[in-house]
Amino acid sequence: MKYRLGSLFSGIGGFELGFEMTGQFETVFQVEINEFCRRILEKHWQNTARFTDVKNVGKHNLPHCDILIGGFPCQDVSVAGRGAGLAGSRTSLWWEFHRIISEIRPRVVVLENVPGLATRGLNTVIAALSALGYDAEWQTVSAASVGAPHLRERYFIVAYTSSELRDGGAVDTKTSEPSTPKPRDSNGSQDLLNSSSARCEFFDLTAESKNSKLICGSVAERKSGWLSEPPVCGVVDGVSARLDRNRVKRLQALGNAVLPQVARVVAQKILDSDLLEAQV
Repeated sequence: MKYRLGSLFSGIGGFELGFEMTGQFETVFQVEINEFCRRILEKHWQNTARFTDVKNVGKHNLPHCDILIGGFPCQDVSVAGRGAGLAGSRTSLWWEFHRIISEIRPRVVVLENVPGLATRGLNTVIAALSALGYDAEWQTVSAASVGAPHLRERYFIVAYTSSELRDGGAVDTKTSEPSTPKPRDSNGSQDLLNSSSARCEFFDLTAESKNSKLICGSVAERKSGWLSEPPVCGVVDGVSARLDRNRVKRLQALGNAVLPQVARVVAQKILDSDLLEAQV
C-alpha cells in the first residue's frame, strides 16, 4: 500500500516525481494553473485528479491525502524580486496553501521555496503552521548536494502534526503558541526547529553528498552526461530558436520546478522516520 500524495502549485511535477521515485507514494491530486505545465501533468499522470486554481479547492473537492507537498510562488520573496514578501500578489498564495492545510489536515506537509524566504516570511509561515498544530523542521538543500553541476539552493520545510493531534486530541488554533525559527548559526545555515517532538533531522545530506550514487549517479557520471547537453537556459544544438515555439514556456517551467532528485532525498528522510506510519 502506497502513501497518498497531494500536490499544490504542481508545475511540471518534479516534486511528486521525486517522491514517487521511492516507490512508496501515489499522487492522488495536483493543482496547477499554468496551461503549459498542466498539459505536461496530464501526459504523465493520466489517472490523477487535477484542478486548476488553489483558490477553488479544499475539503469539499480534494481527495484524501496522507502528505501534501507544494512550492508556493517565490516571486515576492526572491532576492530578484521587490521584497513584498508574503503580502505580495504572488507569494501571498501561501495563505491559500495554509487554508487548504487547515481544511484537509494531512499528517505531513512539505513546502519548498527560495532561500530568500528565510528573511522574507519564514517566521510567519512557521508560526502559521504551529497555530494549526504542526511542528516543523527546515533547511536549504542544493541541487549540487545530489550531484548536479549547479548550486540551485532551495528551502524545504517539513511540517508534521504535533503530539496532541497524533494522540487524537484537538488543538485550539486561536490560543496555541506559534513556534519561532531559531537564528542562523555561525556558518550561516538555518538550524532545524528544536521542538519537543522533533524526532528526525531530515536534511542531513552528508552521506548523500559524499556518495551521490545513492541519488542520481556519481558526480563524475552526472557531469559527463551534462557535457553533451546545452548550458542552463540553452537549447539542444541544431534546433533553431525560431522553430522552438515553446522554448520560453519550457524554460520557465524548468526554472520553477523542484529537482526530482532533491525531492527524493526529502521523501526518503520522511519514510525513514515514523511520521507516516499511522496512515497505513
